Amino acid sequence: MAASAWTSYTFRMYEETRRPWITVYDPHGFPDPWINPYLTFLAWQGARPAQVRRQARHLVAASHWLAGRNTTWGAQTLGDWGTYYRLAMVKQSPRTVHSHLETLYHFYGFWHWYDPRQMAVHPFPDIAREG
Repeated sequence: MAASAWTSYTFRMYEETRRPWITVYDPHGFPDPWINPYLTFLAWQGARPAQVRRQARHLVAASHWLAGRNTTWGAQTLGDWGTYYRLAMVKQSPRTVHSHLETLYHFYGFWHWYDPRQMAVHPFPDIAREG
């Protein structure tokens, strides 16, 4: 059962008392097909509820941005995410931006591993690049 609920943009996140700790619903009221499998994976890999909530908030913020651009997770490139961080995250601290980037990196890694047909290309590089 849901312990509490709050609205973030047009998505709704419900905290659960058991794994996966949180469930995200899209603007139409359906369980989000991209975020929820990832959060479930995190929870069953031993992530603490606070970690799952933080990553859910990051992914909901990114989902809202994607919806505003009328695009999908799989269509995003590294350049698109660069635009997101230049425009949407401009007022955030470097620590917050790093946390968001880390979430997206792991999210894409999960989907690339879990269903490579849906996520054929991981848009984030394996290693840091100079310049």
